[in-house]
Amino acid sequence: MQTFAINICLIPDETTFEICEQLNKLDTGDYNTNTQKYIPHATLVMKSIDEEGLAFLKTEFEKFSLEKIHCKTLDYYCKDSPVGLWNGINIEKNSKIQQLQQQIIELTKNIENKPRTKESYVVQERFTEEGVKLKDETFFQNEKKIHITFGKNDIAQTFETSNFPKEVTFTKLVIGQMGNYGSVRKILFEIDLQNIF
Repeated sequence: MQTFAINICLIPDETTFEICEQLNKLDTGDYNTNTQKYIPHATLVMKSIDEEGLAFLKTEFEKFSLEKIHCKTLDYYCKDSPVGLWNGINIEKNSKIQQLQQQIIELTKNIENKPRTKESYVVQERFTEEGVKLKDETFFQNEKKIHITFGKNDIAQTFETSNFPKEVTFTKLVIGQMGNYGSVRKILFEIDLQNIF
């Protein structure tokens, strides 16, 4: 199966939505530091996920024979929320995704502002490689906690991995670079399509 990621960019705000569409044209993919190549992805820009949007997603993933959807929060597209675009999602017609979104919001709502240290940056750097190539290939199966730094407000929090909903497999953090936004931290989740559709 080829490596392919989908950015689901949910923008309720009209102005931000237009900016996001322009930025997407410049976004060539995720950079793999090992191979020095970009991992291709498509960006789906929507103001909300509705039945039509979900049908489109399912069609796209079937086209690429994908078993899982890579769903990223892109914090630099979201003006007010330190946890990225999950808080901006307006989902009314799919109860499973709505429940999943709410669980993630609950997990992240008590995040405290903490200065980002060099040490936490090094932790992020371990996640920049394609797949799960860290200190241990079974890192996410064995670790009980994981340290996440949310981008624009330099907010850091350690989560109990067992608290994440079963539909979510936390796979990696990606350090990206785009325009004048500087270092952009993306939080990557995998959601099993069979648990949604």
